[in-house]
Amino acid sequence: MEARGREGLHERRTNHGLNDHGRGLAQESDGRDDAHGKKQGSTRVNAYSWENFLWIIVAACTFHFSGFLSTVMYDTRVNRAWFNCGAVLICINVIIAAYLIGFLSWFKKISSDEWEKTVPYAVPIATLSFVTGAFCCMAGLWPVWGILTPIILFVETMGAVVLIAMVP
Repeated sequence: MEARGREGLHERRTNHGLNDHGRGLAQESDGRDDAHGKKQGSTRVNAYSWENFLWIIVAACTFHFSGFLSTVMYDTRVNRAWFNCGAVLICINVIIAAYLIGFLSWFKKISSDEWEKTVPYAVPIATLSFVTGAFCCMAGLWPVWGILTPIILFVETMGAVVLIAMVP
């Protein structure tokens, strides 16, 4: 009992009325600012930032200097079973994304916040197919690039995502 009392006293002495983020307990966030005290808002990030252009340039250089297209199409070292399985799974992901973005958002005017109510299994299936497809593609291309395979695929994926985000 006495040890528990001392621990509580120690906590009270060292805490000084601060929460985990170092802000006073009386200044607890009411949900309008994040952990660093910055106000959260609905600011839209510009798709044409220098970081996005850098991703596209790095992806283009990686595509060129790794011989990505010729490797994927003609290299005999590629494990075709793994790679083709991964390509099919990533195509499933792209089809689901096209349905959600193209058909539901643009044609039916359903907000992205309503996707889970309209089609509850679309996002989890797309996520699972992308992650599984990425691992399958990685296994299929590993004999060619070895340890660089995840890096090359990550850079190419980021370049594609940024490029698609720039489309009006």
